[in-house]
Amino acid sequence: MRSAENRLSVLGGAVVAVSGLFWLAPAINSIAAFAGIVGLILIVTRLGYARGLSMASVGFILALGTSSLTTGYLEGLYYGSFYALIVVAPAFIMGWASRNLYKPISVVCYGLIPFGILFLLFAYSYIEWMRNLPSLINYSAANFDEVMNSVPVFFKEILLRFIESNYGAGEEGIMSFLKDSTEFLEATLKIAPGFLFITLLGTAVFSLAIAGYIATKMGVIIPRFQPFHHWKASGWWLLPTVLGLIPVVFRMQELWFYVGLNILIVTGHVYVVVGLAIVEAFFKRIILPVPIKVIFYVILILAGPISMTFLAILGLSDTKFNFKREIEDFENKE
Repeated sequence: MRSAENRLSVLGGAVVAVSGLFWLAPAINSIAAFAGIVGLILIVTRLGYARGLSMASVGFILALGTSSLTTGYLEGLYYGSFYALIVVAPAFIMGWASRNLYKPISVVCYGLIPFGILFLLFAYSYIEWMRNLPSLINYSAANFDEVMNSVPVFFKEILLRFIESNYGAGEEGIMSFLKDSTEFLEATLKIAPGFLFITLLGTAVFSLAIAGYIATKMGVIIPRFQPFHHWKASGWWLLPTVLGLIPVVFRMQELWFYVGLNILIVTGHVYVVVGLAIVEAFFKRIILPVPIKVIFYVILILAGPISMTFLAILGLSDTKFNFKREIEDFENKE
């Protein structure tokens, strides 16, 4: 048992440190932060609050240090505070709830508290953005040259080639690109709340799920969800789904249309996960070889919106037909 504790201390501490070190690295920081949450949950649950605090301090100091060296002390403090809010706070709260052996759904709800604070901060800024949306978009377009000069030469060349091949060369091509980009930026901002909410919810849920999976390998007692192929959505998710569909289907006023669309983004992703669980349950029943499963999931990813729509409909239908019940009965007979 002592060796397992040592491994958890070393590996978990290294993961938390990496999450702070790469806090400002685009794309990498998201994966590192997610891993840092999982590592801290396990450390707090098994090794206690003192060990968790020491590991979290290392991650925070690295995030603060790299941010300060890159952007300056004041902005570094700002980014470091966000690291504490996004990584340390939810991990500690979820670790505390796991240490007290709360139910998995309760652990997730506690972990959403700091994420809720983050969402409120975003909502405050988001309201200001939407009030000044035309000015914000025009500013982005007017400062295109400044933005281009701030990115690495490699990415600048790729973007210019993309513009030339799709919109034409010269100033006219850039203006056409900017017109489409501003329309895309406007549409993206209007659906940003839904994507942010489902991202935060997914981070809490899958952090605990992965922590539970790793815990069984390391002998750590932690609340665990059911196996993934048993996951199903509560019937209560139908209510927000219907409320979101009404303004979208009837093309109501723009404000309510996008409110409904943001709701559907959240519930739709929930049903996509349930649809994946149904597919996984079916594969388990027919004992599908792993290589074929991998190929199927790659096709799902490549299909993009089409596969997500199919999975969402499948997950939504499960509320009525309970596709997995037959599979569960099959497993019980076995």
